[in-house]
Amino acid sequence: MPQLIEKGYLYVAQPPLYKVKRGQNETYLKDDDALEQYLIAAALDEAHLLSDKGTKLEGEKLNELAQRAFTQAEAMESLSRRIPFTLIEAAVLVDLFNLSTAPEQAKTRAKAYEEALNRIASDDGGWRVDMNETGFVISRVVRGVAESYILDEKLFNSKEAKLLAKAQEDIDAFYGTGATFMRKAQEVRIHSPYSLKQLILEIGRKGISVQRFKGLGEMNPEQLWDTTLDPSNRTLLQIRVDDASDAEDAFSTLMGDVVEPRRDFIQQNALKVTNLDA
Repeated sequence: MPQLIEKGYLYVAQPPLYKVKRGQNETYLKDDDALEQYLIAAALDEAHLLSDKGTKLEGEKLNELAQRAFTQAEAMESLSRRIPFTLIEAAVLVDLFNLSTAPEQAKTRAKAYEEALNRIASDDGGWRVDMNETGFVISRVVRGVAESYILDEKLFNSKEAKLLAKAQEDIDAFYGTGATFMRKAQEVRIHSPYSLKQLILEIGRKGISVQRFKGLGEMNPEQLWDTTLDPSNRTLLQIRVDDASDAEDAFSTLMGDVVEPRRDFIQQNALKVTNLDA
């Protein structure tokens, strides 16, 4: 078996993860990324975005903004595993993650952050933003219960925060003052990359049914042939082992009889997961 892999003779046929049906049309999609692109294309068909500054996007330009919005929204969702999402969204809107901000501007930025946070809060708001030697301290008391969070150097130096710091051009152009997404007779206000992503997913899913295959046993023989076995249509993945030692360590950790290394691995990497199906 090692020789088969080393010589590049071993391949695995890759079945699709999803079947999407719209009317009488059926489409098989390989993975989550393919489904995402399908929904984006469906939602943006005959759509345009008009910012309050008068900038209009449609076609490929709108698609490019949507692609960036999805990436930015994923970074926001990843950071929200550490602190509430509303705190992250408000920070994006006032460019709080831009580390190039001069120290003397920090207090002004903190005030703008507090205003944005209370403006977009879907609950009672009441947030207060202060600064200390560790970073921005966000706190409030609701119905006698105190909440407090810190946006510290560790969070600001994360890859997600650095990605969001580079999103300021989009924020200034479309999300800071607001924009309207228009498609046919529909008009919806958006205020952040996340709200644009959620709107696109909602529109893209209208009128379709999505079946997620958990295994090949869920496919009938015709589906299995058309998607996975037909030589003219199938997708093959070549099995390679670039580093046998690393592969053996990973296999032993995740599949071995000793529980502690597996538990430690999960605890150390749980927040880094971006695609659990991969």
